[in-house]
This record gives sequence, structure tokens and C-alpha cells, in this order.
Amino acid sequence: MVAVITERLKSCAGTKGRDPSRTKSYMVTGAESETLAVAMADAYAPVLYGNLVKQNLSFDPGEAPDIWYIDVQYGQMQPKEPGKVQWQFNAGGMTTHITHGLAHVQSYFASGSGEADPHDGAINVRKDGNGELVIDGVDIGGAGGGFTWSETHWLPYASFTPAYVFGLYAMVVSTPVNSTAWRVWSAGEVRLLTISGSASGEDQVELNFNFAANPNLTGLTKGTITGIDKKGWDYMWMECDTGEDTTAKRLAKKITAVHVEQVYGYGDFTSLGLVNVPWG
Repeated sequence: MVAVITERLKSCAGTKGRDPSRTKSYMVTGAESETLAVAMADAYAPVLYGNLVKQNLSFDPGEAPDIWYIDVQYGQMQPKEPGKVQWQFNAGGMTTHITHGLAHVQSYFASGSGEADPHDGAINVRKDGNGELVIDGVDIGGAGGGFTWSETHWLPYASFTPAYVFGLYAMVVSTPVNSTAWRVWSAGEVRLLTISGSASGEDQVELNFNFAANPNLTGLTKGTITGIDKKGWDYMWMECDTGEDTTAKRLAKKITAVHVEQVYGYGDFTSLGLVNVPWG
């Protein structure tokens, strides 16, 4: 028989106050032994419940030999013991200058200007005084964004494995923008700015995450060009040429093309393993 675990209706009972606690309750059926049932519940139950951490498991036999009722208790991490070693780390936050995007998303052209060159993803292309094309590029990284916030989460030291550390590093460096809807934001709107952490001994790891959000935009108008779409963390730049301003009866810079470039990689934010916060 295949062992199956389900969460019971009474799950999530708890207490509030100076020593808050929560209990998740499970029923395991088809388990050949107490050891298997407890191991299944331990693996199935999340490490964190809000800001509380998984601590103890209690179990009772059910009405049949292959049924077990298991409660997983969550509580505050115990105070540190004297003499523990403390360490810290940081990932992200650097600014980088780039001349080309990861991918050219779209170009929009003014009526009558023809199909201008999208420049193979080059960013901020212009003509210098000799009429030669120059690529100015753009600085990416840093903070940016109209809405920024930080979160602090606590993990048991045992859950902070090298694989998890390198996963965090890879995301903040290579794929810091959400590839799918995450919490209340649509794909492409949130960027993971930095992650920092510290730990004392083998009790717990404190992780600090910093995020920024930019909205996805549709139907933008630049000059005479309309219907421009741009994801929150894509980069948009305008290509201009000299044209006649018929109203002012003088020469003026006219937008002839709008280019949208992808400058950040996209990743799955659920792999961060963060519980939802009040907005999501």
C-alpha cells in the first residue's frame, strides 16, 4: 500500500502572546511503521509557519495499524547560547554597465520613418558628431523601482544547505525578475535586489531579502508612436532624428523608433521558499 499524508481539519491551532505557537496536524495512512509516518510528516510540513520555525513532532496511532496522527509544532527560535560563532553574507547590489540586452523584445516605429534598424539589441544608439553610430548602453543593478521593501525570514540551520545558498546566489545574480505571477504581482514586475544573512552557531539563519517592484505598462505613447508595451524591468529607449516642427517652424528632435530590451533574467520566485506576507 502506498502511504498518503493529508492535513487535518483541526490544523493550524495555536497561541498568541509572548511565546506564540502553531500546530499543523496530519494524518498518514498506509504507513508500514511509525518511523515512516513521522518521516513523511517531517518532510511534508513546511520549515516555517509565518515567523515561527518547526520544532517538535508528536504522534499517536490511529484506528488501524497503518494510520498515524501527527502534530507538528512551530514556535520561536530559542535564544542563542554563549560562545556561538556568528557569520554574515551578502549577494547582489552591484551596478553593471551593459551595451546590449539579453534579448530584443520589440521595436516600434513612427509613421513614415520606415523599418529602422533594431540594432541587434544594442541600447541607447546615437550618431556622434561625425555621423557614426555610438552605443551608450545603460547601467543596470542597484535599487531602482518605484516601490521597494525588505523582508526578514528565519530558517533552521539544517535547512541552510550549500545547494540553497548557491540557489539564492544564482537567482539574485542571473534571474532576479519573477518569471510568473508572484504574490500580488504579475510576471516581470518584481526584482530581487539583494539577499543578506547571518547565523550564530547551529541554531538558525536570519535571511534578509530586498525587493523592488515596477509595473508592467501597456499602450504607451512616445511622440507619434503609440501602442507600446513594456514589462516592469525591461528597458525602453528612444531613437531620434532631426525633423521639422511644423508648429514652431523650426528643426527639432523627433522620435523615430522606440526599442524595448530585456536586461534581466527571469526566474521562479517560489524557489526562494518564502511565506506570503500581508500583500500576498
